Amino acid sequence: MKTSADRHTKDQSWELRREVRQLITSTTEQMAQLELINSLERL
Repeated sequence: MKTSADRHTKDQSWELRREVRQLITSTTEQMAQLELINSLERL
């Protein structure tokens, strides 16, 4: 039987996964921007 605590833990887990995914996406975008800037500076 699922308790409200189980659901709360699962909700926290999904929230954490979402935050981690956003952080990875943000970091990846920043790295891509830096690579683009470096490429443009070499022109």
